[in-house]
Amino acid sequence: MDEESAREELRRKLIEAEIALKEAEEAYVIYMKQVETYKKAIEEQKNVILNIKSSLSNPTYLN
Repeated sequence: MDEESAREELRRKLIEAEIALKEAEEAYVIYMKQVETYKKAIEEQKNVILNIKSSLSNPTYLN
């Protein structure tokens, strides 16, 4: 393989690597948004559970 062919091959591989990296970055952004959504849902459910437990330990609704 001559130098020009080697340079062209390297350039092609670099372009492919850049594309793969961009796709990975985009997938990571989506993943992090999903993690945040799950985190918020978990916190909301924890609050619901705490509120229910609190109301059960102080049953003023029975009076």
